[in-house]
Order: sequence, then structure tokens, then C-alpha cells
Amino acid sequence: MPAHKRKTPNSHKGSPRRHPPTPPPSTKKIIDYDGKAFGVVMTVFFFSGLCGLIYEVVWSRLLTLVFGNTTYAISTVVGVFMFGLALGSYLCGKFLSKIKNLLKTYALIEIGIGIYAALSIPLLSVVQVVHTELFPSIYSNHLLLNLIRILLSSSLLFCPTLLMGATMPLLSQALTRSPRFIGRDIGLLYAINTFGAAAGCFLGAFLLIPTLGIQLTIFAGAGLNIFLGLMVWTFSKGMVSKDAKELKPPTASQNKAVSESLRITRNQSIFVIFIFTVSGFLALLYEVSWSRALILVFGTSIYAFATMLTTYLLGMALGSIVLGRLIDRVRHPILLFAILQMVIGASVFVTTPIIGRLPDYFMIFFSDKSISWGTVTFTEFIVCFLMILTPTFASGASFPLVARIFMNYRGLKIGPTVADVYAFNTLGCIFGSVAAGFILIPMIGVEKTLLIGGGANFIIAASLIMITSDMKKLARFAWGIGSVLAAIVGILLLPSWNPKVLNSGVYMYGNTIANTPGTTDVNSFMAPYKLLYHREGSSATVTVFQRNNIRFLRVNGKTDGSNSTDNYTETFLGILPIMYSKNPENVLVIGLGTGITLGSVLDYPMKKVDCVEISPEVVEASHCFNEDNGFALSSPTAHLHVLDGRTWLMAMPETYDIITSEPSHPWQTGNANLFTVDFFKLAMKRLKKGGVFCQWLPIYQMEKEHFLLLVSSFKKVFPYVHVWMANSDALLIGSVEELPPIDYREFQKRMAMPKIKQKLAKVDVNSPEDFLSFFYLDNNAVDKFIEGVTGVNSDNYPVLEFSAPKYLLTLVNPDTFLSLLNLSFESKLPLANAEDLQGIQYKRLNKRASFFRQWRIPEPIVQKMLSHN
Repeated sequence: MPAHKRKTPNSHKGSPRRHPPTPPPSTKKIIDYDGKAFGVVMTVFFFSGLCGLIYEVVWSRLLTLVFGNTTYAISTVVGVFMFGLALGSYLCGKFLSKIKNLLKTYALIEIGIGIYAALSIPLLSVVQVVHTELFPSIYSNHLLLNLIRILLSSSLLFCPTLLMGATMPLLSQALTRSPRFIGRDIGLLYAINTFGAAAGCFLGAFLLIPTLGIQLTIFAGAGLNIFLGLMVWTFSKGMVSKDAKELKPPTASQNKAVSESLRITRNQSIFVIFIFTVSGFLALLYEVSWSRALILVFGTSIYAFATMLTTYLLGMALGSIVLGRLIDRVRHPILLFAILQMVIGASVFVTTPIIGRLPDYFMIFFSDKSISWGTVTFTEFIVCFLMILTPTFASGASFPLVARIFMNYRGLKIGPTVADVYAFNTLGCIFGSVAAGFILIPMIGVEKTLLIGGGANFIIAASLIMITSDMKKLARFAWGIGSVLAAIVGILLLPSWNPKVLNSGVYMYGNTIANTPGTTDVNSFMAPYKLLYHREGSSATVTVFQRNNIRFLRVNGKTDGSNSTDNYTETFLGILPIMYSKNPENVLVIGLGTGITLGSVLDYPMKKVDCVEISPEVVEASHCFNEDNGFALSSPTAHLHVLDGRTWLMAMPETYDIITSEPSHPWQTGNANLFTVDFFKLAMKRLKKGGVFCQWLPIYQMEKEHFLLLVSSFKKVFPYVHVWMANSDALLIGSVEELPPIDYREFQKRMAMPKIKQKLAKVDVNSPEDFLSFFYLDNNAVDKFIEGVTGVNSDNYPVLEFSAPKYLLTLVNPDTFLSLLNLSFESKLPLANAEDLQGIQYKRLNKRASFFRQWRIPEPIVQKMLSHN
């Protein structure tokens, strides 16, 4: 009978009250809820969730080192991981009736996860070999490439994720004695595991990986999983109270609490599970969108991402554990599910406009250079928690509620019920993540994606109200229309974000913004800037601003290039390695940015120049700098590849005379793996005999110890290194062979080439002496500079990624620059066939002094330098 035609309970006057059927007795071993065993298993499941999240983070990091840091690669890994969880849960539900000892099976699963985790490192090497062999043949076919990556990810991740997915329904069957307690027990179980996942996210980023490194973190998790499994196996006999068949079945009065859920029809149950799948879709859509929005305020450090994910998981866990205790007494569960959807939609509508105002709130906060990193992180945590607590709380509460609703469809079988609910919700999560990253955000932007998601929550709330029998028809109609109208109003009438404000880079430039005369808020500071380009892509938000003919390229709010002060670095990154190369023909440029570096390389007659850029939005934005880069991408010599530069070096067989790498700052997640010793080794293998590698390194916003570590890591791979400097950027020239001196006559010829001469003139470099003013350290001086430095920045120990963000807001420390400057006086100019070295030295230091004054370096430092003339 259709739901809206069914009679209410009050219409059964005169007839005996009907109670739900009692589930058949089981022969499975179950846990005594009131005994100590329950607490032991819950503790085990907490740490199981902790390990699971750590594995997801670490395996994702390791696989993206192979596949690349593109959104497609990351989504492939996460999608395969989540699909494995969903499939594991679903299959466990199918075979649960055949499992005789639930606890021992669970123990074996935990042990199996641990063993596989320990073996994942060598297995990953196999995946890398296969991917490297196939990549050169398929990289241009994106569909085939992604299919191969899905298969490779599946081969590595399916086994452990299937096991992880099986744990939830397995323990649900073991721990829940009766359908009367499904809300309480399942809510608690889901919450405990999610609290563990939150702890794993937090500890993994803030403690384990920085302390132990990637591999030891995996082995620690593997050891913990095995220990948990052995503990459950050892004490399983003591944990079991008795066979379920020995327990007295619930009485009619005891079943009264679940009577409402058992009146739910088959069609209602199916519709609710469908809606819960959509709810999972929206939950991941929100997670992706919130992350993309909040990194514009917090920055793209590993800690910002970890903070956002931790608070998201905490909200889910709190919702499940708090409302889970009340759900068993709820008489109208479908109506409550609809209310929770309204709460999610309303909270998204309320918080989305607030996100647009966050830069104003954080302008003063980030302007305080004395503020500690701990205070910054704690504040970001609190803001995230307040922003997303309500919607995540309601999402978490939905899990035990839907399990209770769906239980009747599964014939009161608790384990299969939880298996289906978990599986379908996780499938929705997969599609939500993909839809947000690849379709909605690139098409309509983050803000509209959030608002449409909020509207969708109201729409599905309306649909739930329409199918419930707990309200009169007129009331259902009124609530349904009201929900639809709320969705329309929220989507169309809420105030829009100002893209200039959100992309102001307040986390980087808060001090400048706050202390600029006449600035009352971020909008007033950004008012003189013209927005030439703005695109929210699948992986980053890219903008181009212009003020007084100066253009800035920004990625997630941080300036990554300009045609002004950055022009020195961009130009030298292209031309400098050319001066070291005898007869360069083939060049690789990693990172397009403004295109000025690529254009500088093309100013010399090359046969082929490959340029690898990970972001298609940066490629589009580079056209705003066509006049500055000489329309570099239009050159027939240039070959653009929108891929990850590291993957290109790992898998492609091409070799080069010159490789130039200019990623963004190493504190940023996604860029950090382009500053490791492992990356330098990949580059070294792609150099021809006599080839040179040019690496950009920032001096600004970096402690001296971190800069020393980077230079030391570079020199571990390239024994011969020269250091050049442009403003606050260092340019490292490295080679596996002794760097030959630059022939002065050839140097003059190359600088006199029309295009090179014109390009250098734009940065006030008009002679060899002007050019040489940027030279600082020869190889011997580099050895002195890094003397005593131990350790390296590696993929396994990504020191910079986890340490550098802590000093992002500290005052500028001149120690690194002064050390380089002092050692530069001991360095021998890398010249050959130069007749007047003393005259060259005199002219170059005088030119350096003029640059110092232009860059506002204190005059006493300038005078001290000139004293060496």
C-alpha cells in the first residue's frame, strides 16, 4: 500500500495491538554489553579507525608520488580506497550468516590488515615499475591512463580496504544484542571508529610522519593492527558471554521502542537508503568544497588540510554518539531524518556567506608576526570546528538513524543492515568527491557548489517528508513546499563571495594588508587591483591581478610569479643554465607559471623545449603574461604537457641538456615533493652527459636550518654546485660532473643575442658584469655553507613540508642571506678566458650594490659588501 494511504496507528481501534516479529535466535557468539569485553572491543575499534586513516593518508601520498599530484591521480587513489571499503562492507553483509565466530574473524581481519600494510612498501615498488613502463605509451590518452591507474591502485589497495570495510558490519553483528539497541550500539560503534580516524588524521600529520617518517609510520600502524588482532583473538573466549540462542528473546514491551521503524514499508526503506546514498554524495561534496574555500584563508600547508579533515571527522563522530543514544526512542525516524537534512542545508546556507568574510576576520590575526604557530593552528581548528560542526554533526547522526530505518527491510538482521547502509553511503561519498572536484567546482565554483548542495539537502528533506506517514497530507505538502522554497532562496539570494577578497592571500600578506594606510578591510586593500583572470579549477584557484601595469599570478592566494620583482628570478632561471651549457639543444622546464622562464629559455635557439605544468588553470592564466614571456606557448619549439613534473621525470625516457625546476614554496603540500633528494635523483637520471640542473630555492619565509637542509640534499645528488641569487631567491646550478667555467667570450656572445639582450635589459642587466653580480658561491663555498648539516629532505622524511609551515608568519631572518653574502667574497668567479678579473669584480659588486638598494637592503650591508672591492 502506498505510504500516504496507510492508516495511522490510531486507526486500529478495537483491534489488538500488533507488535513486530521477534528476530530468530542466532547461533553466533555475541558480546555481553554490560561486561568489560564491550569496552575492550570498543577500544580496539578506536585504534583500528586510527590505523585506517593513517593508511589512507600514507598510501595516498606514496601512490601520488608514482602517479603524480594531479587531481585525477589523487581522486583515483581515494576513490579506489573508498570503493574497497564499500565493497568490503557489502560482501561482509552477504556472508555474515556463514561466520560462526565473529570475534575471531574480526581478529584475523585486523591481523590481515597489519600484515598487508607491512608488505605494502615492496608491493608499491611493483606498481611503480609497471606504471613507469606503461606511462610513455599512454600518457597522452587520459582515459586509458586513468583506467590503468585505477587498475594499479586496485591491485594495491583492494585487499586491505576490503578487510577494513568488513570490520563495521562484523562488529555490529557481534556487539548489538537486539534491534532495540541498534541506534545506541551502532551509533557508538560508528562514533568510536570515527573518533579513531580523527585521531589518526591528527597524529599522522602532527606527530607520526614528522617523527617517524612515512615507512616507519606504516610499520607502526601494521604492528598496532597485528597487536589488536592478537589481543582480540587471545581474549575472545573471555569476551563472549553466551550463545545468542541462550538469551531470552525480547518481549513485546521491549520491542515497543522499535515498533515505528518496523512499520516502515519496503518501498520506504529502499527510498531512505537511496537518500542516504545522496547524503553521502553531499557530505563529500561539502568536504571537498570546504577544503578548497578554507585553504584560501589558512594556506595550503599539510597542517591546514589535517585540521580541516580532523574537525570534519570529529563532527561526524559527535553526531553519531550523541543522537545515537536517543534514536532508539524516536517514534518517527523518517521525519527525524528529514529534519537532519534540513539542519545540514540550513547550516550550509548560514556558514557559506561567513566563509566569504573570513579574510577580514583573519587580516589582523595574521598580521601579528609574534603569534605562535600553535596559536595559529588552534585558532584554525576552532574556526573549522564552528563552521562545520552543525552539518557534520547531523551527517554523523544520520548513520545510526538510517540503520534503524533500514533494519526492517533486512529482516532485523543487524550486521547485513549496517553492511548495506555503510556500503551505499560510501558509494555516494565517492561520487560526491568526483563530482565536486571534476564537475561542479570547475563549472560553477566553490560557493555555488556549496549552495546547491545546501539546496539539495532541503529538496531531499522535502522528498522524505512526502513519503512519511507520520504527518497529515496537508502538513506534508506545506513542509515540502517550504523546503523547496528554502532551497531556491538560499541558492539565489544569499550574498556572493568577492573573489578579490578571498584570493588576497591573507595568510601570507595579512601584515601588509593590515598596515597599509587607508585599509579598513581586505576589500578596501584589494580595490585598486584589477582582476584579469579568475578560475576555480579541479585542484587550485588561480587568479591574475593587475595594479599599475604590474601583474601577479596567484595560486590559492599566494603569488607565484609576476612581471615585476619576480622577473629577475624568472628570467635567470631560463638564461642562467644556458650560460653553463656548451651547446644546449633539449631543455625541460618544470612549472610554467607566468611563462617568463619558458620564454627566456626560448630566447636561445633550441631544438626542443618540454614544459610540464600540473595545472591547466595556470596554463590559461599564463596568457595574461604573453607580452612578458614573448608568447612562449606559441613557439613551435615549445611542447606543453599538463602533467606532474615528477611523474614525467620518473617515467619518460627523454634526456636533456638542461632541466630547470621552479615550483612554488616547499611548505605547500603538493609542491613539497619537488624539493626532496628523491626528486633530485630523478632529475639527475634525465640529464645528458655534461647536463646541468637549475633549481629555484626560496630564502624568504624559511629558517636557515631548512635552507641548509635543502642545499645539502641537493648536493647529495649533484656533487658540483654553484649558488646564484636574485633578490630573496636562490638559484642552484648542479651537475654530476665538475662544472666547467663559463667561457667569457662565449658569455659575451650569448648575452649579445638580440632576444637574450632584450630580455635581460628588462631586469637592468646589460653586461656580463651585471649578470655576474648575481653569482655568490662556488663549489668550495657551498661545502663550507652546509658544513655540519646532517640528514636530508626526502620522500620518506619530508622535513620541509612538516617543519617550514611553522615559521610562515615569523619575522624575516637575515641570517641565511648574510651567510651567503659573506661566503661570496671567498668564491672564485666561474669564468675562463677573462682578461681583467679584478675589473670585472669591481664592476659586478658595484652593480650588486645598486640592486641591493633597489631591493631595500640596509645601507650598512651594502657598504660592507663594497669594502671588498
